[in-house]
Amino acid sequence: MNTISFVSIRKEALRLGLDDLGIVRASESATWNIFSNWLDSGQAGEMEWLAKLRDARRHPNSVLPGVQTLFAAALSLRRIQKTEERPLPRDESRPHTGVNSYAVCTDYHTILRDRLRGVARTIAPLFPDEKFRVAVDTAPLLEKEWAARSGLGRIAKNSMLLHPWLGTDFFLGFLLTTVPFEAFTEIPAIPEPEDPCAECDRCRKACPTGALNSNRTLNATQCVNYWGIEYRGDEIPEKIVPLLRRFPFGCDLCRRVCPRNPELPPRPEVPLDLTEEEFKTLFKGTPAQRLGYERFRRNSGE
Repeated sequence: MNTISFVSIRKEALRLGLDDLGIVRASESATWNIFSNWLDSGQAGEMEWLAKLRDARRHPNSVLPGVQTLFAAALSLRRIQKTEERPLPRDESRPHTGVNSYAVCTDYHTILRDRLRGVARTIAPLFPDEKFRVAVDTAPLLEKEWAARSGLGRIAKNSMLLHPWLGTDFFLGFLLTTVPFEAFTEIPAIPEPEDPCAECDRCRKACPTGALNSNRTLNATQCVNYWGIEYRGDEIPEKIVPLLRRFPFGCDLCRRVCPRNPELPPRPEVPLDLTEEEFKTLFKGTPAQRLGYERFRRNSGE
């Protein structure tokens, strides 16, 4: 059986523009029961696709039959912002509010997919009969679990994965392959990470709606991001309405107060009264594009 050094693969991943890469043997999920109980509690709100693919998240075989190895990649927001942030409309007479920084950057899904395909091209020539699949957000994977098991970090009290030097200011992507785990050499041992949140509760105190559960999961039905980005209806709880005007595309208070995060840049200011043409121009090719103009208007109260 051919072999390849994981150290060399990670080096190539960094050269391609990823910030970190981990590796883990494919197996049954260790957190599926927690996920399933969370669904049964109703905390997923109207995100029916999560329940529809509940069982698929038991094992990554559902994403790539015969999978034996997963690579988890981290891509920092700062890396995207350096070259791809959009110019914003400037008019101080218009009402403005801040949006999540990634809302005005080129869609991270596209960037992660391209760079992970580059990682696959590094490995594939040695294993011509094996299969590869890139997954970014849309596949039924319990992503934070697999990233943590690959060595990229630990789940924080704000329910996000906390990376040792990136904090929570990054995106996750995955490369699954049927190449046997034993084919990868020079895999560093993963030390048991210390609990980064042991003496800290800042994120839970900062959450304006109390959406962060004590078991490090998130109650989506209490989260501003769920109502602003995922929820497609108009029956929004009264306590959420003013928060949506403040955060029309994402609240990130639980990240901004985290002492383990690098200093985050200011939230980009966008006009609340964007015209449809301005919305399409500003958010074309960004994660905010999927929000759509009508939901932006709903959130901003215009």
